[in-house]
Amino acid sequence: MKQIVENHNWRQYIGGLVMTMLATLFSLFFEAKMGLLNIALLYQLPVIMSAFWWGRWPSYFTALCGLAAFDFLFVPPTWTFTVADIHYLWSFIIFLIMAFVIGGRTELLRSEAASARQRERSTRALYQFSREIAGIIDLELISQELAKQAAATVGRSVVVMLPNNSGHLSIRAESYSGITRNNNTLQKTIEMTAAAWSFKHGQAAGRSTDTLSDAMYLYIPLKTTDNIVGVLGVHVIENNVLPEEKRLIDAWTGLAAIAVERIKLAEQARGASLLLESDRLRTALFNSISHELRTPLSSIIGSVSTLVEAEDMYSKAARRELLETIQDGAARMERIVANLLDTARLESGMMQLKIVWCDIEDIIGTSLNRLREPTKRYSLTVTISPALPMLKADFVLLEQVLINIIDNAMKYSPHDSEILISAEPKDGTVVISVSDNGVGIPEEDLSKVFDKFYRIQQPKHVSGTGLGLSICKGIIEAHGGLIWAERRPGGGTTIRFQVPVVEEVVIPERIEK
Repeated sequence: MKQIVENHNWRQYIGGLVMTMLATLFSLFFEAKMGLLNIALLYQLPVIMSAFWWGRWPSYFTALCGLAAFDFLFVPPTWTFTVADIHYLWSFIIFLIMAFVIGGRTELLRSEAASARQRERSTRALYQFSREIAGIIDLELISQELAKQAAATVGRSVVVMLPNNSGHLSIRAESYSGITRNNNTLQKTIEMTAAAWSFKHGQAAGRSTDTLSDAMYLYIPLKTTDNIVGVLGVHVIENNVLPEEKRLIDAWTGLAAIAVERIKLAEQARGASLLLESDRLRTALFNSISHELRTPLSSIIGSVSTLVEAEDMYSKAARRELLETIQDGAARMERIVANLLDTARLESGMMQLKIVWCDIEDIIGTSLNRLREPTKRYSLTVTISPALPMLKADFVLLEQVLINIIDNAMKYSPHDSEILISAEPKDGTVVISVSDNGVGIPEEDLSKVFDKFYRIQQPKHVSGTGLGLSICKGIIEAHGGLIWAERRPGGGTTIRFQVPVVEEVVIPERIEK
């Protein structure tokens, strides 16, 4: 009896004794009206309540206390444990049998109710986890969520192990529950060996199994239909795992395997998509290079050949015209190659900004100087606000943006038409605009012109790779700015971009004239 009592909380036995005392006081007060049969039935109430609240052994203890009180106080001769009629002995035996049956069955019902609640919590946790991971594509995040929720559900410490790039298992997530955390526990040779064996053979290993049973964790492989994607480790204190716990652990391993497999398939799909996109980009680049470089290269070769073979036959003005053709073709090839290199840097994420203090007026002037010859065929109007601040940006890249936009405006504008360039401050940013009087961009294409290789469909053939504006967008967004296109009233297009001003510094010499 001593060992039994030690295995339970003393308060449970004291509670049963207190209920027995209350039943005794009630029976003593109403003894004349109740009779011995009703008093005996009353003593069953503390037994039932003890079994319902605390379990079988406290109910047995309460039954013995109730029987002793009933015999001592109510069965003749009273105030002794002897009985005058031998028939009372059969009543005592029946009383104890009823108490033991009621206590056992009540504890069984209590245990089944607790198991039902546990199953309901487990099912709800599994359902909630399956919903949460549906939109997650990060393997580390899913591993951590799996370990946390599985540990909370099974009431044991859980570890998630997945193979690394070399194929060896590594700990991706841990959740400790019920034991003191020890970082060296999972690094022991027997623990890692059991996990590796389970991963390799696709069978459970470790505690409560026949394989490496000295381990502290039970390792179960995360198996899908086709392969094994990892291992789930569950800390086991006892040597055996109950069937109910085993079914719950199997449910979590099955769900975990599906989640990990889904992430890996998604990564493979992303890799295939990137490979397809890279192949498409490479093909488009080759097509653009073969077409766009051939024209200026042919003009350069033709002009050079003419100068070499028949230089004496041409006048000075004719020779200068041929040299200008060579210069224009070389400049065009330079812009094409620069766009290709900038596209490659943007795609690879290797483009780095060299931030310096920039004067927008200098950027506009340098850009127009580089386009000095092509812009002679147009009427340029430059309007710069006198209150324009300096800004911190990459001077060279912003110059490339402006060159690409001006070059694009010239391609789609007739000769001798006006191209308007303006710069003004607005809400903590500097806004630069380039407007032309060309054919204009259809409303549905205003947002598409910044896509790679996108060209506006029009009867007139316009040379280009379709990369200039997409590069502009990447550079401006790298500066934290915006770029957009607008239809110009009366015909033509306006392309604007804005760059935020980190610290406003106004040039004192710039005054309105």
